[in-house]
Amino acid sequence: MAFETYVPQRGRSAGKSTIRVLKNGNFSISAAAYQKWFDKANYVELLFDARARKVGLKPRNKPTRASYKLRESPQGGDRRYVSGAQFLESCGVRLRKARSFDAKWNDRQKLVEFSLK
Repeated sequence: MAFETYVPQRGRSAGKSTIRVLKNGNFSISAAAYQKWFDKANYVELLFDARARKVGLKPRNKPTRASYKLRESPQGGDRRYVSGAQFLESCGVRLRKARSFDAKWNDRQKLVEFSLK
């Protein structure tokens, strides 16, 4: 029997497909969500369903007029960030503190979504 090294998962959402909205309005996409749904995409479009209070992130491989650049985490790994302060403000969304949201894939619209409720 051979020994195997355990590599701990870091942070509360380690291994979970979550989107964390930081106090400054940035979106932090967990490594699990990025690996599962973004397939190495470098851009994302931000969408909002006002009635359902849902945010959508549509992965894009090439920039579009509506896309934002996904920035790599300074710590390395597959976590990605996108600036969302103006987007949230235009949707009338105000968060007093950082919050994590469970995300899921919307196959019909080909985007990652999460509810602000």
